[in-house]
Amino acid sequence: MRLTNNQTIVSVFIMMIGCSYSYPSFAQEDIPLFSLSGEVTDQQGASVPFAYVSIDSLKVGITADESGKYQLKNIPSGRHKITARSAGFKSQREVVTIKNQSKRNVDFSLEEEAQALEEVTIIGESKSESLRVSAKAVSVLETREVKLQAADLGDVLTQVAGVNVRKSGGLGSSNRLSLNGLTDDQIRFMVDGIPLDLMGYSNGIANVPVNLTERVEVYKGVVPIALGADALGGAVNLTTPKELSSNAGSVSYQIGSFGTHRIAANGELNFKGSGLFMSGSGYYDYTKNDYKIAVEEQLPENPRGRLSPVTVRRFHDTYGAYGMRATLGIRNKSWTEELSFEVFTNQYDQDIQNNLVMAIPYGEIVEGATNYGALLRYQHKVLQKLEIDLAAGYYDNEFYAVDTSRFIYNWFGERVTDENGDVLFRQPGEVEATDRLLWDKVSYARTNLSYQINDRHSIGYALAPTHSRRTGDERWLEEQIPIDPLNDKNTIFNLTQGLDYSWKSQNGKWGNTFFLKDYRQTLKIEEALQDQEESRKVSYQGLGNYARLKLNDRWLLKLSYERSIRLPRITEVFATSVLDQNNLDLLPERSHNVNMEANYRNKVESATDWGINLTVFGRSIDNLIVFFANDITGGYQNVDQVQSKGMELSAFWESPNNQLRLDGNTTWLDFRNTSNQGRYAGFEGDRIPNRPYYFVNGSSKYSFTDIRKPNDKLSFFYNMQYVHEFFRGWESAGSNSILAGSKDIIPSQLIQNVGLTYESLLKSVKLSYTFQIQNLMNDRNFDFFGVQKPGRAFYFKLTTQF
Repeated sequence: MRLTNNQTIVSVFIMMIGCSYSYPSFAQEDIPLFSLSGEVTDQQGASVPFAYVSIDSLKVGITADESGKYQLKNIPSGRHKITARSAGFKSQREVVTIKNQSKRNVDFSLEEEAQALEEVTIIGESKSESLRVSAKAVSVLETREVKLQAADLGDVLTQVAGVNVRKSGGLGSSNRLSLNGLTDDQIRFMVDGIPLDLMGYSNGIANVPVNLTERVEVYKGVVPIALGADALGGAVNLTTPKELSSNAGSVSYQIGSFGTHRIAANGELNFKGSGLFMSGSGYYDYTKNDYKIAVEEQLPENPRGRLSPVTVRRFHDTYGAYGMRATLGIRNKSWTEELSFEVFTNQYDQDIQNNLVMAIPYGEIVEGATNYGALLRYQHKVLQKLEIDLAAGYYDNEFYAVDTSRFIYNWFGERVTDENGDVLFRQPGEVEATDRLLWDKVSYARTNLSYQINDRHSIGYALAPTHSRRTGDERWLEEQIPIDPLNDKNTIFNLTQGLDYSWKSQNGKWGNTFFLKDYRQTLKIEEALQDQEESRKVSYQGLGNYARLKLNDRWLLKLSYERSIRLPRITEVFATSVLDQNNLDLLPERSHNVNMEANYRNKVESATDWGINLTVFGRSIDNLIVFFANDITGGYQNVDQVQSKGMELSAFWESPNNQLRLDGNTTWLDFRNTSNQGRYAGFEGDRIPNRPYYFVNGSSKYSFTDIRKPNDKLSFFYNMQYVHEFFRGWESAGSNSILAGSKDIIPSQLIQNVGLTYESLLKSVKLSYTFQIQNLMNDRNFDFFGVQKPGRAFYFKLTTQF
């Protein structure tokens, strides 16, 4: 099927709409009626962590948090039997009758049981499960267990089918996440629905501390209007912990190879009865990244100019970062569900060790950023009909890059000398003489309205304006430069809005959402050098539909389509790094996205839990924005036409006693240039360069419980990632020359990690100790051509949750 055939696209879209309208009565998939919350304690009043609270007749349940707090949502009115269970305690059941109430509190006091309870398996629908079975094209990953491991968020995201995260080194290095072949800003990254960079995480999603997240939602190809995003290929939304009614928190500390230290903490304090709450989080990362690499360098005993293979340690790759945020708010009042004000600040500093292919070492280039911002949120539900979710904020980021050295460095970290032993000098700048500051000032807002027409129909509206302004200062030789080109005032105004209509069948098997989107962008440049202005305005419209059919308790089918638009970002149009270049002529990307998914899971009554998911996808893209690089610098360019198709296959299996769990997924995609005109027409039919197209991920975990005392657990875990080789450049380039066999190839790689985690309870505090070995076989691995990643590394992590 060729996605460029307009008749095919229209037919697919009409088919989805037709299937939906074949049932006259539909409703929004999640119809909130009332919530039930409370606390589970023992008879001495101490919290019972991770108790399971359920309404068995509705097959709804949730695991309480570390402090025994729980909250069940979307419960219909009526008379319900609510049960609390926990290992080592007798179950307790309460009967509650709800009439015309939006909230209800039920506490439990469990009695200890002398003998062990028989194992009971309860299947409840959490927020994650609710998203998985919705019509949305989304994969959901909870971070409860991976937060105990010595993994960064990039490692976590690679566990999701269709996702590949590439790094140019160790902790803090630049990273690139691809989703079904699309990458960079083609994927929008969010934190609680707010763009990642506007929340202060300016150094990439892989460097966000995983301990500050609760859940990862990966939307593939079709992005709900509520995220207010102009993504081309999908979105990744990180949700942060929200304790709602409890006082809780966690602290983690990780230490390991290459001088690595990572600290993360978060907590929330609630003032009972008043609705007031305070929360905060912070992190600190530091590493030398002085891992061993294999390079070629001139040795003293060799003739001058001759290079020899040597193994050295990286000497100029230190990374440090910290961040803090604090929130003050009020919840659960008649006039608001939540009103909060948040402030934050973040900073990172990073040494630049080498050029883009690790052929030339640098000894003094540094870059970094400092930012701060504020966010105001308001959520309210009016008469159970109109739900309002508002957010508005300001973000200020200062990026610096310094490259003024007049020395030449070798891979031993030494300044190069001449035959007389005198240090060699050259023109300033190891890449480009610069001492620049760039300022990004961003104002933004997000408005989401949802109106419940009746029990089966609802509509939603989203509005997301963002205004970004960039200017700068080239401090290098500023006295000799009469007009600083970095003093240009560059502004981008983006406005994204959407309207959707949701419904589902009366029996709940069919569900559908149809949506329209509008995208507008105004780009304005005030050039200091020529004292003139240049502006450009664009406007595009998109639409889409996602539907689901739940055949029975085992089978779930999904079909989704979007005509998506992605507007160029300020970081793509205007260079940030000293290694990047401007491109003021970038055009917006446009794409037809189709996803078809079949999900099978065995019956909930079965002792063994297992499931399998198959997704087939297609993308037809105009003006794809691609980062092209030579050995020194790079920049963004448009590729006229690109077509992508592929499949994802994932599966899991869990033993009857929940001791052993196996997970795995594989992704294959065919992502090709189909341009028959323009600057890249000569490469028609080639794969888009420098992108993995086949990769496999797998993990296993085996746990023992009640080893030293009740409720403790020892877990052994293993995970692996295989990425097949791929070309750095166009695959047909040089194929007819004598150099055909010397094209740049990023080789196949296999990375394996193992570790063990011990968890125990100390009164109401949960402690976990993790020892982990990354890159177990000490293989040389490369995500980017020539750039070697760390070898075998050892880490220890302590996590406390209270």
